[in-house]
Amino acid sequence: ECAVSGVHGANRLGGNSLLEGAYFGKIAGKEAAKSAYRKEYLPVDYAEVEKDMNLVEFVLKGESRFNINAIRKSLGTMLFENAGVFRDVSSLGNAISYTAYLRGKLYGLACVNKEKENNVELSSILEFRNALLIAEALANTAYKREESRGVHFRDDFPRQDNKHFKAASYIRKMGKEFMDIRFESMEEIDIWHTIKKYLLQQKG
Repeated sequence: ECAVSGVHGANRLGGNSLLEGAYFGKIAGKEAAKSAYRKEYLPVDYAEVEKDMNLVEFVLKGESRFNINAIRKSLGTMLFENAGVFRDVSSLGNAISYTAYLRGKLYGLACVNKEKENNVELSSILEFRNALLIAEALANTAYKREESRGVHFRDDFPRQDNKHFKAASYIRKMGKEFMDIRFESMEEIDIWHTIKKYLLQQKG
């Protein structure tokens, strides 16, 4: 869902994204298999591994203060109401504030079930942490993109703005509180050259 292929323009609704996922997923799978066969492995970043292990231990051993099902449902409801089909500066501001509020509750999201194996609660909490990160990226990027394009529609900016926003959105997490968001011109993206080259190789 975060791909910048442009196959369907700015339209990323369900049917189109499924088609893209099936087609380019097949290509990605073939290339991954070739890479694995050649054993082109990147070195393991053990600092990142240790960080993830520490997070799992924290979620397992910490004190549970909030219900994961309730807090996960509240995130979905908030996004539907504030960052769904109809958006404006006020609703997106609400979404950003609420994701920050939920991030402040992560310290109290821990398992009641302390088992390491087959722990659905552990999986749910870890998945929620990832979902919250995506929600933050979505809300902040939609807030910054002051135009309407494809399925991104803003009541307060109903027209396209090609001068400022004919571009792909790039988000980088900077620490716990800040996201760096920039818009890179589509003309600068070399993805179509790569796709065309791959397809020509397959025909040959």
